[in-house]
Amino acid sequence: MASSRLQIQPDEAVLLRVTHSNIKSFSAEIRFSLQSSVEAVKDKLWRKCGTSVNSMQLELYDDANSKNIEFN
Repeated sequence: MASSRLQIQPDEAVLLRVTHSNIKSFSAEIRFSLQSSVEAVKDKLWRKCGTSVNSMQLELYDDANSKNIEFN
């Protein structure tokens, strides 16, 4: 039986630590394909934390905790 889940190769993905501004206890590491659109990332996050896509503001930080990019 074939798996219905998409298998993402490690060199084609990034593992992101996700937090929530209103749910301080929420923290997760989620793997995203490097080919994912912002819309697809927001959809995956909606499934994980329940916040509607239209209410999301994404901020991308580097390893030094400096904000690099902000998506609305």
